[in-house]
Formats: sequence, structure tokens, C-alpha cells
Amino acid sequence: MKGTRMIVGGVGLCLGGALVAASGRAREPAGVDSYTVVLASDWPQLEGPGGACRNGGAEVLTGSLAPEANGGYDGVFDRTTRIEFCGTHAGTGGVCALRLDGRGRVAVTGTILPPDRAGAERRVTLTWRPLAGEGSVEVAGDCPTGFERALEAMYLEAPHAVEIPLPAGDVDLVRRLEDHGWTVRVARPAV
Repeated sequence: MKGTRMIVGGVGLCLGGALVAASGRAREPAGVDSYTVVLASDWPQLEGPGGACRNGGAEVLTGSLAPEANGGYDGVFDRTTRIEFCGTHAGTGGVCALRLDGRGRVAVTGTILPPDRAGAERRVTLTWRPLAGEGSVEVAGDCPTGFERALEAMYLEAPHAVEIPLPAGDVDLVRRLEDHGWTVRVARPAV
């Protein structure tokens, strides 16, 4: 019976204990740990043309992920952001600069990814979406109004995602996410 898989209600049980969604994605059994997550941007901070302004900023998301019956995680995180833009933009005829300051709460889901090799650490795709009516944003600068409004709408409406590792055992995990511009701290809450 080695390798036998039963599909029940969209979930496959491979004998040997692993849960696999009918789609083939790994699932965690009910009752897996909750996690406290701090996701902080590690974006480049670049001087704009002529040193007049800067491209960069910072964003921090903080919250707790709780296991869900569907095998993933969810939570609501606090989000604080500053985005600085400096450069030429269509229709300006020159350099424009703006700063976006935002804060609010975001709905977060975590989708468990199948291991890419034996013994690999567990990974989750963390996706966040602003909660309607739960955020505020202020955009200031001398860029075209249409560009400023589009950046504001992106902040208040667009989903974002990053893949993060989960810690093994009771050890907190802190890692810079290569190719993503983020640093993550994942911990199990104190009992």
C-alpha cells in the first residue's frame, strides 16, 4: 500500500501521514502551529537625478498567522509604509518627486508550498490585501496628479505576495528573502 492515495472531499491522504490537496499542493494537518510574523522591506535607497530627491522608502507588516481548516493560514496584519519616488514621469518634462505615507490593516493568507526537495524547509506564499476602509494614505509631491492617484489606488487596493520559510522546531527564524527585497522574522507565539 506504499504510495497509496485516497481523495476525500478534495484532500488526499498519502499513507505515511502527509496531507495533499487534490491539486497536488501540500496541506498541513489541523492543529499546526500559529506564527507571529514581522515582514520588513529591505528596498534599495537610491538618490534621484541630480541628488534632488530619493527613490526608496520602507514598509513593515506585523501580525499573527493562524492555521485554517483548508490547510493554509490566515490573519490580519498591521501595515506601515513610506514610498519615495524620484524620476522623470511621462508628461512632466523633467524630474518629479513624491512621497506616499500609508498605514492600515491587511488581510493575510498563507498557502503552504510543497517541498522542492527531501528535507527542505517548509515554505508559505504569504499574500496580503488591504482591508476595505481600514487604511489611510497621503501622497504629496510634484508629480502629475494621475500618477499620484494611481499610486494611492495601488496602495489601498492591490494584493502583494512573497514566499517565506517557516521555522523548524521552536527556533525563531530571521532571514533576508533573496530576490524579494524583504527581511522576515517568523516565531511561534510564547505559550
